[in-house]
Amino acid sequence: FPIHQIGITSMGLHLIDNLALGGLARTCAERQRWSFFFALGATFCFYAVFPVAFTFFVAEFQSIGVEPTLRISEYLAFSSRMLLAFGAIFEMPVFAYFLARVGVVDHTMMIGWFRYAIVVIFIVAAILTPADAASQFLMAVPMTVLYGLSIGVAYLVRRDRQADDEER
Repeated sequence: FPIHQIGITSMGLHLIDNLALGGLARTCAERQRWSFFFALGATFCFYAVFPVAFTFFVAEFQSIGVEPTLRISEYLAFSSRMLLAFGAIFEMPVFAYFLARVGVVDHTMMIGWFRYAIVVIFIVAAILTPADAASQFLMAVPMTVLYGLSIGVAYLVRRDRQADDEER
C-alpha cells in the first residue's frame, strides 16, 4: 500500500514537472532527482524515524498501564502518511533547484531567510508528524540540513547561470 503511494507521488511529480513547470527538467538525470530524493526521504523515515516513533508510542501506552495493540489499518495510515511526508520534505533541494533556475530565489535570499525558515520548518514538522516531540525533531533536523543543502544548490545554479552569461 505505501509503495503504491510512493510510486504514484513520484509519477505526479513528473507530471508537475512536465505540465506546470514547462518541462524545466530537460534531461533524464534531472528527472530522476525527483525519485531519488523522494526515495531517500522515505528510506530515512523507515529506518530512522519508525523505530524511534514506535518505541516512543509503546512506552507511552505502557507508562499509563495500557496494553498497546496495533491495528493494520492504523499502522498503514500512519506509515503511509509518514513515508509520504518524509519523501516530500526530502524534495526541498529539487524545488530549490527549480526555483533558483527560474530566478525566484537565490542563495543570498535563502541565507537571509534562514532564521524564519527554522521557525517554518518546526511548524511544518509539528503539522506533519504525530503529537510527539521525537517525531517532530526527527523531521525538523533533516529539513534544516536540507535547507542548507538547498542554499548550496541555489548557489551552484546562480554560478552556472553567471558562467553561461559570460560565455555569451
